[in-house]
Amino acid sequence: MTLRAVLRWFCLLAFVALSGAAVARAAAAPPATLTLGLASELRSVDPHRVGTPGDDAVAAHVFESLVRFDSAPAPALATSWTQQDDTSWLFTLRRGVAFSDGTLLTADDAAASLRRALRMRAVRSGAGPDWLAVEVVDRSRLRLRTAASYAFLMQALSRMRIVSAASIRAADADPAARAEWTGTGPYRVAEPGPGRVTLVPNSHYGGKAPRWASIILRGLPDGHERVAALLAGSVDAVENIPLDEVERLRGDARFALHAQRSGRLIYLQLGTHAANPPELSYGDQPEPVPNPLLDRRVRRALSEAIDRPALIAQAAHGLGEPAGQLVPPGFFGHLPGLSADKHNLEDARVLLAESGFPNGFALTVHGPLDVYPGGAEVLAGVARMLGEVGVRAQAAADPAATFAAQGSRQQYSAYIRGFSGTVRDATETFVALLATPDAGTGAGGVNWARYSNGTLDGLIQRALVQPRDDARQLLLQEATRLAMSDVALIPLYFAHDAWATRAGLAFTADSQAGALAERLKRHASREKS
Repeated sequence: MTLRAVLRWFCLLAFVALSGAAVARAAAAPPATLTLGLASELRSVDPHRVGTPGDDAVAAHVFESLVRFDSAPAPALATSWTQQDDTSWLFTLRRGVAFSDGTLLTADDAAASLRRALRMRAVRSGAGPDWLAVEVVDRSRLRLRTAASYAFLMQALSRMRIVSAASIRAADADPAARAEWTGTGPYRVAEPGPGRVTLVPNSHYGGKAPRWASIILRGLPDGHERVAALLAGSVDAVENIPLDEVERLRGDARFALHAQRSGRLIYLQLGTHAANPPELSYGDQPEPVPNPLLDRRVRRALSEAIDRPALIAQAAHGLGEPAGQLVPPGFFGHLPGLSADKHNLEDARVLLAESGFPNGFALTVHGPLDVYPGGAEVLAGVARMLGEVGVRAQAAADPAATFAAQGSRQQYSAYIRGFSGTVRDATETFVALLATPDAGTGAGGVNWARYSNGTLDGLIQRALVQPRDDARQLLLQEATRLAMSDVALIPLYFAHDAWATRAGLAFTADSQAGALAERLKRHASREKS
């Protein structure tokens, strides 16, 4: 397999970046029902479809994968694995694992699941599933072969959920019928339905028995509707609190507000895709002139014009931390010591003058409406700060569908959006945001500015196939150093995710970017009152 094919598969993995996976367990509490309000729609319980973040929240309770992956792989359904050479691995399955229908997991089930996962993603992207070959060795062992060295195998496997081969055969025989997907997780689906899924304990689960008698997951994409449901008592916990509701919930003793750093980067991207991108004008200068955004000095000036701490405090209600690179500390590929540009209006003005724009220019900064907490306020704050160095910026919050359609067609001179990957690794973010766009591989899938740097592409591609973690870390850090030196994009801040629960629930957030919760439990003392 060529490096191009490896990159194509990696982009498939990046495409299913999820922002709302939820795993909730009770501890030391009587059986009860837990109802979660999710920030996205619920459409399918099929574990191999590229669905919504809410769909992934359901799947996280019901299905397991061969491995788990945070910053390193850990055993899940596979107890161990051995790398036999650069392109083949032998996996040994956990013995005695049962699906929710009572049948025992075998290597045939795992192989059928991996093949279907590959096939389903291939249909969505047009890429072939031949990068990974799956061979059943015996009842409890699988051999996996890649057609080239592939550093992201474990991350990919952590996203491929295992179901029974019987479920797959039934779904393939009658795609129109509602499949009864059987997993090995702590819960099983009892009542799938539009906008709501009810889960009950899997009586055949081999781990610690879940203590919630049922979990109801509700898809409530409108943030204010989610908060209203919490206030009305129809849900116990909600994710992605709108920032204009934060102070209200903080002051209400009936509820508890929780915040934690996520891996979601909120960033400003500038139109480097054309000599004169839309909505860019130059005031007193005769047109056409070279696009100022193509000048690294101009991009640096705009970065220095932004007071990140003030932006976070005023527009994001303190729910964030300044960003100077693509991933926060603790993520693989983070470059220690590289901090955000300092707010420096004097230097920004000097840089603009040196680049031939002492009187600035005009542009419009776009962003999606009601997608990221505080989105409209952040847009307005950035536009105001750019104005302090003579860049006359207008803020435009567009409906999400319009924003995606226009941005992907290079209709913007500047835009603000967010990105969080599926794993704590910078590679995925580099491939999606800064790799030269390639329709064949899917690289640069959200690089709407069409930023392109051949040296950076080379570092990204080498990281994708570098089997040694220490060498891959150095490649990613060098890529970070290069991208930030070139101001390939302007990192603003790493968002803090905000959740709210009713009083009486203890909450521990998962450190993985975008997860809703790793653990929710009742406080016995509160329950007695």
